[in-house]
Amino acid sequence: MEFIGYIIDVIKSIWFSLIPIYVINEFEHGIVLRLGKWYKDVECGLGWKIPFCDEVLRCRNTVTTMSIKNQSLTTLDGEQVCVEAIVKYKINNPKKYLLEVEDTTDAINDITQGKIKEIVTNKTWNEVRLMQDEEIKNAVSGEVIKWGIKVYYITITSLAKARVYKLINDNT
Repeated sequence: MEFIGYIIDVIKSIWFSLIPIYVINEFEHGIVLRLGKWYKDVECGLGWKIPFCDEVLRCRNTVTTMSIKNQSLTTLDGEQVCVEAIVKYKINNPKKYLLEVEDTTDAINDITQGKIKEIVTNKTWNEVRLMQDEEIKNAVSGEVIKWGIKVYYITITSLAKARVYKLINDNT
């Protein structure tokens, strides 16, 4: 059964390579690669392509949110804290987004966690409690703009002191 699915995928790929038109939906951005190199950005609607020479890549242009998982950090004054956040973003440059980063979800998550760590570990607990979301948003925005991503906001959804217990003592 798996072999039949593979054959169907090959036939679909060949068929769509032969068709000289493409459709970009209203909720998508697109770019055309001609012989593997960027050729042009395309808007939503119907477009023409050269069979076997042009490849159309798509990405969504709708606003997206993602959760940034819980992170345990130590503040400047030695307090252990746990931080969670939400990022709201949108793709505003499909060429950069599709060609300059492999996995944007991981990239946004990693950059956001790194910036939160950088900010929280350089503040005291009282400064962290009074910290503005805008500070993190500006730090992350400066990094991800090079990938064609616009960050609308980053909200800290959970900030709490944490108790840390060492369960295993490894004295090797």
